[in-house]
Amino acid sequence: MEKVSKLFITHNTATVGGANHSLKNLINGLNEKVDLMAPKDAWVSSRVLKKYFGPNIQNVYRFDLPFRTSYLSAVDHYLDWCEREIRYRKNKKAIMDLIAEKGYDFIHLNSYVLYPLLTRKYPIYIHIRELCNANLLLKKAVQGKMRKSRGIIYIDFPTKEALGVAKNSMVLNNPFDQTNVPNVDLQKVRKRYSINESETVFAFIAASNNAEKGMEFVAEAFLKSSCENAKLLIVGPQKVSAFTGKSNIIFTGKVLEMDEIYAISDYVLRGDSQFCIGRTVYEGLYSGCNVLIPGCAKTDAQKVFEYERFRNQIFFYKPRNQRSLADLILNRADKRKEAVLGLSNTAEYVKRIQTFLLQ
Repeated sequence: MEKVSKLFITHNTATVGGANHSLKNLINGLNEKVDLMAPKDAWVSSRVLKKYFGPNIQNVYRFDLPFRTSYLSAVDHYLDWCEREIRYRKNKKAIMDLIAEKGYDFIHLNSYVLYPLLTRKYPIYIHIRELCNANLLLKKAVQGKMRKSRGIIYIDFPTKEALGVAKNSMVLNNPFDQTNVPNVDLQKVRKRYSINESETVFAFIAASNNAEKGMEFVAEAFLKSSCENAKLLIVGPQKVSAFTGKSNIIFTGKVLEMDEIYAISDYVLRGDSQFCIGRTVYEGLYSGCNVLIPGCAKTDAQKVFEYERFRNQIFFYKPRNQRSLADLILNRADKRKEAVLGLSNTAEYVKRIQTFLLQ
């Protein structure tokens, strides 16, 4: 069996969107076999994970892994964290023994929450995809742990600013491959969601009804705009009774073929409480969509990757200001996207990762 020199550790087993989608693109872009480590669960088998991440995966190892978020919002979350932490500590020695036995030249942690695994003993790099909201004391402890990494990669400037560790780090956007979007049957998808060809489509996309994502804020602003001949697609979150009776708001539920959503959408909206871009913004831009994001063009445009390339598709509004977003929606409602695109940056992404992390 071919000797594997690289190990990728992911913090969850999700096979739809998110951090694992980026990791999948990276692994598939490598010209070698690698190992994968993922948390134990009762829902996704190692066979499914191996198929999802592609032919470059040789071995899949399952352990109870750490999950250190930067804050705990409720007692039930705290109790769940305690149980998870206890399981991780029971597995920690076995994890480190495996790493030592395999002698990997490179180990990649795919999320901030895995930082307890960092040690100077092994060549471990960490990918920071989340904003660090820790208090000052916890942040100092986290920063100390991060400095034990061989290198840090941030997905954007806000994540780097929030954590504040610059040691051997780089800021690199996620990999996006929207090349299949132009192949979508637009007529078929519009019919599925009861959308007329003449209607402007706004899309809010999130994994859940997480309050920080601002789904209800976006829906309320859309209704307040009173724009005509337009629909709002809410993709991912469960239905909310306050909006289910509105004919111009459509809850799609979870969608596996996201290319279809980007193909029929004219705008992708973010509802975060602060400047935030994220995966859905770039998937939208790479698909030809316009985007509405919280922030200020004067101070935040420079933080957007490839801003000059997409500047005519990017529009800012005041974060969590319902009137500001409603006015922007109304102003843009009669302006459709220019074309369906199918762009990709995967090859460039893999090259930069290899230059920074893998050499």
